[in-house]
Formats: sequence, C-alpha cells, structure tokens
Amino acid sequence: MNPEWHKPRPERLPPPSFAPPVMAAGLMCLLWGAVTSWVVSAIGLAIVAAAGTLWIRELTGTAEVSGRKEMEPAAPLPVTRAASTRSLSAAGVPVWYAAVLAAATFALVVLGAEVTSHQLSFGLVHRVLGALVGALTLGLLVWLRPFGWLLVGLAAVEAIAGGTVHAFLAHLFFAATVVIVLISSKGWKREPEVMDDLATPPLRSLCVAMVALAVLQVALGAAVRHRAMGPMLHIVMALIVALAILLVGVLVMNQCPTHRTLRPLAILMMTITGAQVFLGFAAFIVRMMAEESALPVVVSTVAHVATGALTLASTVIMMLQIRRHLRPAPARQSIEPVAP
Repeated sequence: MNPEWHKPRPERLPPPSFAPPVMAAGLMCLLWGAVTSWVVSAIGLAIVAAAGTLWIRELTGTAEVSGRKEMEPAAPLPVTRAASTRSLSAAGVPVWYAAVLAAATFALVVLGAEVTSHQLSFGLVHRVLGALVGALTLGLLVWLRPFGWLLVGLAAVEAIAGGTVHAFLAHLFFAATVVIVLISSKGWKREPEVMDDLATPPLRSLCVAMVALAVLQVALGAAVRHRAMGPMLHIVMALIVALAILLVGVLVMNQCPTHRTLRPLAILMMTITGAQVFLGFAAFIVRMMAEESALPVVVSTVAHVATGALTLASTVIMMLQIRRHLRPAPARQSIEPVAP
C-alpha cells in the first residue's frame, strides 16, 4: 500500500435480512390476486408494505452506531462434533426397503390424484398398488415395532376412509415413509454437525410452525380436490405456507452457509416449494379455461398433488435435521450505550 494513501474508513454493511424475499412473496400475492380475488391482492399489498417498512428500519438502524460501544466482530462459532441426541432410530431397517416403500407410496399418491380426476381408468392399478404398500408396511414390523405399528394403523385408517380423509392421510403416510428412509440412512447414523441456533425467533421453533402450516395446507387441498370446500382459503393458505418455508430456508442459508446438510436441504425445500406454487397457479388457471375432464386439467392437477406431497415431506425432513443439528443458543449479552 502506498504510504501517501489514506486508509479508507471502514464500511458498515447492513446485516442479512429476510425482508427482500418477504417483499417478493408479497408481490407474487399482489399479482396472483389479479386473476383470483381482491382479497389475495390486499394481503399481498399488506405484505409488501410490512416488508418494505422492516427493510427500511433495518437499513437505517445500521447507521445509528454513534453513542454505542464499538464491538469487535464476534468469532464464528466452531462447528463441533457432539454426542448424538437423536431419539428417532430405524436400526435394522434396510435403506433399500424403506426407499421402495416410499417410492410405492408416492406412486400411490399420484395414481390417487389421477383416479380422483376420473380421466383415466387406473382404479384397479391404484387398489393393487395400495395392497402392495400395505404389505410393505406390515413388513416394517420385522425391524421397526413402535413406529411400524403406528404406520400400520395409519394405513388401515386410510384404506377404510374415503374422500378428503383418505387423500389427507395419504400425504401424511408418504411423509412418514420418507422419514423412515432418512433415519435408516448412513447419514443419520453419523454424528451431527452441531451449531448454535442464533436466529430470532429460533429456527428450532420456526421449523415446527412451518410443518404445522404445511399439514394444514395439505388438509385444505384434499378438501378442495374432493369438493368439500371452495378454493379461496386454500389459495390464501398457500401463500402463507410458501412465505413460512421461504423464511426458514433463507434463515438457514444465512445462519449455516457452509453446513453440509442444512444448506443443500434448504435449497431443495425452497425449490420444491417454488415448483408447487407455480403448479398450483397453473392448475387454477387451466381449470378456469377448460373442462375438468380435459387432459391439461388432469395433468396439472396430478402434478400439483404430487409436488404437494414432496413439499410436505421436505418440510418434515428439514424440521428433523434442524432440530438435530442446531442446539438452543446461549443467552446473548446486550450492548449497553456509552455514557456521555
């Protein structure tokens, strides 16, 4: 460095913020309302206003550093290998068996969506595949007793029930089979890369709320598909769920930018959710333009249902991995103002 040059003053960059993706979600709602209802547009406008206010407050707040102590940058928390505290275990379950069960269940969900549309006669195939899934579920009892009995009971109720309840439980059952694939994999047997949960509010709590919203959205979608209710509440709830998933994904990527498990999973979860929102929008538009028995309506509906099952499964896996790899953060010390 030339000795005649002056050292530049340090820049104060704003901290990472989730206000921009929230504002993007609000803009999506605003445009979606143009083809659905003014209520959706009003919700989008409120989200844009709230996100813009939050963004401005965060930007202006970073400039108000005078009158406070200068704090040295905090040392990054080390990624440590801690003793595993996982309570879920599928010891003895072959991962290939769990994967076959999950794949068969996913195919059953897809065929169920097609049967509901009454476009093609796959009813017999759907019943045969359902019997296969039931037999594979009974086979889990060889290795997995408590959780296996729970799945057997869920499968029995799903087989007996019909309509909305059947469609709703099918998604829950598929998510449960994906969980079995996870907890029987080699990656689950390795020690977790433990980090402190520094998000506000904590990610360990946000991920539980995200899964609860996703489950509620699946129930609403099943009710709409079986004509038990109108689509408006399902559409509004879709925006809320997408916003919750986007929030959790962005916070995970900001807090764990180098984590080998959480960061790729957050990207995958947000990608699936984006595809699901697009397919839901496409299914709604196509349904308004064509008859329900038309092939484009059937294809878009089946794709939307299939991606919805993947969305729910990804949120459940994200929740399990967050609660496995992130521990509650210690209490933080507040920055006291400098006395004049």
